[in-house]
Amino acid sequence: MSLKCWQVIKHLESWARPELAENWDNAGLQVGDRNQAVNRIVLALDVETDVIDRAIAAGADFVITHHPLTMSAVSRFTTDSWLGRTIARLCRHGVSLYALHTNLDKVAGGVGEILADRLGLTDLKILLPEGEKFYKLAVFAPFEHSEAVLKAMCGAGAGRFPNYSDCSFQSRGIGQFRPLAGANPFVGRIAEVESVEEMKLETIVRKRDLPAVLSAMLEAHPYEEVAYDLYQLENRLPADAGLGRIGRLQARLTAGQFVSLVKERLGLTAAVVGGRLADRIETVAVVGGSGATLAGKAKIAGADVLVTGDMKYHDAQEAYRQGIMVVDVGHFASETVVLGELCRRLRQAASEEGWGLADGDIYVDDAFAGYMKIW
Repeated sequence: MSLKCWQVIKHLESWARPELAENWDNAGLQVGDRNQAVNRIVLALDVETDVIDRAIAAGADFVITHHPLTMSAVSRFTTDSWLGRTIARLCRHGVSLYALHTNLDKVAGGVGEILADRLGLTDLKILLPEGEKFYKLAVFAPFEHSEAVLKAMCGAGAGRFPNYSDCSFQSRGIGQFRPLAGANPFVGRIAEVESVEEMKLETIVRKRDLPAVLSAMLEAHPYEEVAYDLYQLENRLPADAGLGRIGRLQARLTAGQFVSLVKERLGLTAAVVGGRLADRIETVAVVGGSGATLAGKAKIAGADVLVTGDMKYHDAQEAYRQGIMVVDVGHFASETVVLGELCRRLRQAASEEGWGLADGDIYVDDAFAGYMKIW
């Protein structure tokens, strides 16, 4: 049995969970079929014509990028536009396209962490932690069926904490309803008011588990119409993910020494420096991509310098006022470092899970080097 796209996606999303992506993001399967067979995978930072050209020439059928194909809603896809031509070409050659974007920025082992590791930072912490979101779910079930309903919910992930499972609260009461014409009630008669002894089952559900828990609950419940309440909570578990990282250098450096270190570790010939130059640098914050607006938060977190991309003039001005130095290494250089780790993870999965792919069938397209260069 050949490897399918959905298997690769399932592995990736068990790590870089989709719910970590920002609301404005467009991470996930961009083009293609989840059931398509996968024989070769190409990794790249961006969807570009030459990246696709090389993937097709190499016989790849799955391209995984960091940046999505498009971030905004599109009303039509025709070959009059680059976007339409790209989608048509991917479909014509049977190439699926998937993007890991802001969820890859935030996850442990993602963009922020790899960038920090590349710079040699230790004692890493999340710059902007993002705790797991919870919902409270309450459902009303007939007393004699309540145990089965609760078991189904907990089996799908409800009531689960790091050191506990099957957590719930139960209270007994009387449920009342009147079946109307066309109904097929589990108990009661059409047009007659019916009272039933019920249990109210209350539990906590992680956002990522909510679809599975609701599906299991509805499947196990005997009623035609299931009464339940769902509340989004302010509760949070300690963050295991978030944007950016902050850590310490092994030795204090001057501003000049630090910039030289950054250029060396990221393979750059130049970097843009803004804000207020630091006399000595020991604590460093990093944010992949466009993170210059977070200079103030990096300062509050105790950073002497922020390493990121896409710094504008007014970003540098604000960083100067905040009293923090910013090193702009460019959007591409701040994020492309993660592709090697992504490749390593997929190769390891291929070996451990028996995907039938050799290391050479999963590789990074490093021929594309971004859109901006310093001459």
